[in-house]
Amino acid sequence: MMELLSARIVWGEDDVARNNSFDESDDEQLPNFPTEIVISSEDLECNVCFLPYSDRRVPLVLTKCGHSLCKKCCKASQQQFLFSRFINCPFCRTRTPGSFEMLPKNYTVMRIVQKIGEVE
Repeated sequence: MMELLSARIVWGEDDVARNNSFDESDDEQLPNFPTEIVISSEDLECNVCFLPYSDRRVPLVLTKCGHSLCKKCCKASQQQFLFSRFINCPFCRTRTPGSFEMLPKNYTVMRIVQKIGEVE
């Protein structure tokens, strides 16, 4: 069963001060940001092995398509093909060149995971 998580967006003092420095004509250009977002537990887990992301199970971004999966699954995906110089995305089959070791972390997901850990 999918667990839903709720998150509130809180503006920092710097953001409020920066937003208050606009005059009324600038308000029309500002986007309307949601005050609450809903995140499912599926958004915070690897969709290959279905284990939750953590400091030990780091989400990596496949740079050609933007999908994320954990480092262990990236490594396994690349090792499926001997001497592979790319990673096939298991979701859309887009090829990302290079080694899994070169992929960037998904810092947005990691930050959400860390914030949830602070609350629990």
